[in-house]
Amino acid sequence: MKEVLLTGYTDRLSARAGEEIAFKVSSTVGGRYRARLARSICADPNPAGMGITEEDASAWFAPRDLPARHQPFFPGSYGHTEGTITLPARESLMLSATILPTHLNGRDQAVLACGPLVLGLDAAGCLFVAVGNARVTARVPLPPHRWTRIEAELKADSARLTQTLPHVWSTQEGQNSSTARSRRRPLQAGMA
Repeated sequence: MKEVLLTGYTDRLSARAGEEIAFKVSSTVGGRYRARLARSICADPNPAGMGITEEDASAWFAPRDLPARHQPFFPGSYGHTEGTITLPARESLMLSATILPTHLNGRDQAVLACGPLVLGLDAAGCLFVAVGNARVTARVPLPPHRWTRIEAELKADSARLTQTLPHVWSTQEGQNSSTARSRRRPLQAGMA
C-alpha cells in the first residue's frame, strides 16, 4: 500500500467540552510541518458547491512548527513478536476471538496464527482451524457484518469449532423492545 507524503488523523471524531482529542501525524519525507487548528464550517471541496469554510481556532491551539516522523501504517488488527513464542499445551489448547467479518477476498484469511496453527475464515466465510496439513472447517459461514465469537478447541486427536453470535437482536410484533439471545454452532471432528 502506497503512503501519502503527509497523513494526519485524530484518535476520535468528536469530543465534549473539557475532553481531549489527540492529533497524530506521519510524514514519509521527515523535516518539519506546521500544525494549526480550525473549526470546519463547510468541508465541500467542490468549486461549484459551498466550498471549504473554516474559522480560525488558534485561541485554543496556537499554530506551531513540529518535527515530522514516519509512523508506518499496518491495516487490520494484529500482533507481532520479535522472538519465537512457544505454546506449552497439556491436554488441550483453546483459541478464541470476537470478530466482525466485513470482506471476503476469495481466499483463506487468518484470524489467529502461530506457526503451523491457523484459526481463520475460508473463501466462503466458514470458520476453519488448521495445524499443518490437517484442517477442520465448519459447514455454515459466519454472517457478514455481525459480531461473532469464534473458538477452536484442539486436543490430541480432535478439534472443536464454535461460532457464537452474542448479540442477536429480534423485535417482536413491530415493537421497539428487543431481546438478546446467543446461538452456538459446534462442530466435532477428528484431525487427520
